[in-house]
Amino acid sequence: MAITDYALPAAARASCAAGPAFILATGFFFWFEQASGVPVSFNPELLVGIPWLLFAIPVGIIIAIVPNIVGTAILARLGSGNIGLRLPPIWALAGAAAVAIPLTVFADARNPAAHGLIATGAISALLCQRGMRWPD
Repeated sequence: MAITDYALPAAARASCAAGPAFILATGFFFWFEQASGVPVSFNPELLVGIPWLLFAIPVGIIIAIVPNIVGTAILARLGSGNIGLRLPPIWALAGAAAVAIPLTVFADARNPAAHGLIATGAISALLCQRGMRWPD
């Protein structure tokens, strides 16, 4: 099978997870910023927000499908020529950098939502890498 046979399904699975990953990562960074050294206890009222993760799936697909397809195709091609570029940390760094570089140029990267976007880029890249297979 060709590399492209694996790239599209891998990017589709990662795109389905992008919306919930963004909400969870952004929530984590807001929670972390709020804590600022003070012990924070878990509030059971937060469980009410879990159904919103389902509504985030279609929005995440719309936003993430094109970057995931392009990134997976590029990294899969590079990985076919260099085994070191198939490693998960390389994909995670590439996914995070693909989001972080435009954010630092065009937006305020200190915002917790920006950190959530960067984490979502890394998570999506890892999910794309997880679905890839290279014929060797």
